[in-house]
Formats: sequence, structure tokens, C-alpha cells
Amino acid sequence: MAGDVTPREIAGYAQILVLLAAALLVFNIVIGPALSGATGPERSVDEQVILYPDGSGELSTDGEVRNFSATQSLGDAVAFTGANDSELTGQASLAVSGNWTVTTWARRDPNATGDRRVLQLDGWLYLTHNESAQQWRVTYYDESDLQVYSVTAAAPSPETWTLLAIERNATALSVARNNTTVATVPIDGVGGGAVRNASNWDGTVEETRVINETLTPTQRGRIYRTPTAPLSTDDSARIYYDAYAGESTIDVYYTGSDLTLSNASVVAGFDGQPLVEDDPLDLTTDDYVRDGTTIATTGDGNLTGAPVVFASYDTGGEGGGVSGANALLGLVLIAAALAIIQNVIPE
Repeated sequence: MAGDVTPREIAGYAQILVLLAAALLVFNIVIGPALSGATGPERSVDEQVILYPDGSGELSTDGEVRNFSATQSLGDAVAFTGANDSELTGQASLAVSGNWTVTTWARRDPNATGDRRVLQLDGWLYLTHNESAQQWRVTYYDESDLQVYSVTAAAPSPETWTLLAIERNATALSVARNNTTVATVPIDGVGGGAVRNASNWDGTVEETRVINETLTPTQRGRIYRTPTAPLSTDDSARIYYDAYAGESTIDVYYTGSDLTLSNASVVAGFDGQPLVEDDPLDLTTDDYVRDGTTIATTGDGNLTGAPVVFASYDTGGEGGGVSGANALLGLVLIAAALAIIQNVIPE
């Protein structure tokens, strides 16, 4: 009869329904997440977030962010073996002018022997531990008068963590040990210092800062009491010595450069502290506002003096996967279409 629909035609319509249902599932699984910025299956992310001067930063994900938390430091240090190839290699691009301060924490291996070089900053500053004299020795090349200056300070307990602060002001080069100035030489245009040979450091180094100004006693005391604390200073560089598992480089913040670990290992250092400026700021979800991929602190504090935070969060999954309703609808359509095909096609 004209206008009658044959079983084969009905089966064809059912096949179309199957294709539409399958397309719906594909859209939800693949295309939908891509358009919405979701990142597929749920995953946990650990990443460092470089901060802008206003305290904001950008996450690498474009999807939904859940269970967000952050800390100022991973709490790592770097241990060197003292071998000829145990070092951080690369150009750190550390530049200072006028008055400056360099601070670092160092701890010598009690089994190490001989003179050992703690730091060598781009050829203008050398920090060495002299074993026989039990001294810290600083040698500095001053570009303003083309002279080399050296200053030594007693090192009573080099096998314990020691904060060394090297300061150059308009008239003198000085060394402070654990927040007490212990040695000074004049910047007099005469110099007379010299770089002495030393083997690579056999011990641990943590929290090195290069600051393009001299520190106040309060500022220096703050990082002595809280090694990872941020400072409101004119920083040229800061090295946390933090690294995620499997990484072989150490970032030099503010310079955009990094150093490569060679025959050295990442070990436990100083725990990251809450970023404190005027009020305590515990870096948890409640202390951040997030707009898309951007994070920023709330009004409870700010991130002055901190170039980076280390963030952990979950993304993907709920951010763009198949919704329960759409998945169920797709399955129902497929089941119905298959039932029609089975019932209408003659055997």
C-alpha cells in the first residue's frame, strides 16, 4: 500500500537513531570537553606558579580547578658530594650594582676534607670554607674600582646550618654569621684580595638570595629566624633549591634562568612558611580567588617578596566528562534502536 513503511525502512530509521546516540556520546566524551576547556580524565597536578608583582599567577590548566592548595616552598635543599662534577652548572645571570647583599644557608659534611667552595656567582663573588683555619672566606671583584677584596670570618660549627650574609655598602665589605656581623674590610680602592683554589662543596646549600640593596637588621633577622620568608627588597635573584621528583634543574627566580644539577641530589631543607606581609596568610583554598586559570590572593595578605608559589590541585574529570543525564539518554536511544531493529527485520 502506498505510504506504508516497510520493516527495512524502519530498521534504517533505527540505525540512524543508533548513529545519533553514538554521536551524542562521542560529543560528550571528546568534543565537549575540548570546547569547554576540560582536560579529560581527572588528574592531580603539582606545578610552580610564577607570580606577577600584584600577587597573581596563571595555572597551566584551562579546565576546572578543585582541591586547590599552595605553599611558598617545597622545603628542599641540594646536597653536593664534593666530587669534581658535583655542582650546579649554567649561567645564572646574577647582576648587582652599588650596594648589595648575598645571603645563603650552608652546612658542610662533617666527613669532608680540604678547602671547599660553597658559592661562585658568575665570577664576581666567591664563598669558600677553609678547613685548616676553620674560616669562611669571601672574595669579591668590584667593577667600580676594578679591585679584588677578601674578608674572612671564623667558622665555629660549619657542619650545622649557618646563615651567611655578605654585604657590600659604600665603604665596606662585611660578613654576618647567623645574624651577627663578624668581619669587615674597607672598600678603599686598594683591594689586595685573591681567589684561592678550593674543591667543590661537600655538603648542603639552601635559600640563596641576591639582593640589590643592603638589609636592615630586622630583615636579616627575619630570614635568620624564618629562612624561607619573603622580603620586601630589590631582589636580583633567589634560589629556593626546590625541585619536583624527576627534575634535574634548579630555577633562579627573577632572572629567568635555571641551573642544571650534576652529581647532586635534592634533600630535605627548610619547610615553606606561610607568606606573611602584614597579616598571616595560610595558603589554602580560602586564601585564593580563581578566575579561569588565574589565581590571586584575597585581601587577607599579599605576596610581596615571593616570586613563586608551588600549587597542587585536581582538574579534568568533572570539568568536562560525560554528564550522567546525557550518557543515560545515549544508552537508552541505542537500546531502543537495537530493539526496533531486532523486532522489525525479518529473520
